[in-house]
Amino acid sequence: MAGAILAGLLVAPSASVAAEPQTREIPAAPPAYKILRFEEDYSYLAGPVPGTDALDPIKYIPLGSNPKWFMTLGGELRERFEGAKNPSFGVKGDHDAYWLERATLLVDLHLGERLRVFAEGISGIIEGESLPAPPVQDDPIDLQAAFVDLVPYLTSEDRLTLRAGRFGMSLGSGRLVATRAAPNIPFRFDGFELLYSHLDWKATAFLTRPAKDSGAFDGDDHSTAFWGVYVTGWLAASRALGVDLYYFGIRRKNGK
Repeated sequence: MAGAILAGLLVAPSASVAAEPQTREIPAAPPAYKILRFEEDYSYLAGPVPGTDALDPIKYIPLGSNPKWFMTLGGELRERFEGAKNPSFGVKGDHDAYWLERATLLVDLHLGERLRVFAEGISGIIEGESLPAPPVQDDPIDLQAAFVDLVPYLTSEDRLTLRAGRFGMSLGSGRLVATRAAPNIPFRFDGFELLYSHLDWKATAFLTRPAKDSGAFDGDDHSTAFWGVYVTGWLAASRALGVDLYYFGIRRKNGK
């Protein structure tokens, strides 16, 4: 068994966990899609919107008279070609070229402000590769995300969310904990996450296991545990300067 701990103090980048304000405003134009699709929030479509998108009807599907009860449908199709000549730096003189395809479908169910259910399926396939493809590139059917959010504490300034299930994480600039978006199957975790936000700072605590790229819905790396706390606060009203404090721990059964 082996363990590792990382801790540090950083100037917070724009992609930090606290990059977005607590208050929700109606955007002047449709917001950009995010790498972690479950971070998108289309509740603003319940009211008057100055600019509309052709897909707004499926981004916000009301579930009754309460505007906080709604469903979002979404998905992604990515086609990508990659080629490499002499990947062994001329030792073997080989080359490789292949086609990557990734497709996802998601459903996001908001049952008021305190309960949310999110699920996203994924399929990643590779064609034309000369060598056997790794699972991160060839995983025909898998579960990218499936979690439940409970919000036991909610005010105009504070929000506490408990998340349980499978989800992705991208903390800070993504150098230590990221999504691994380039391959067909992004990185994800199974476990628990505690999210707290208050005005100009946010905190995330998590206890997880990495999910395997197994081609099955129950792929879980039981030999590894990953936990930590990540806190971001802004030091100026303009959010031009901030600070990240974090602690990460990892335990591997067969680690060196």
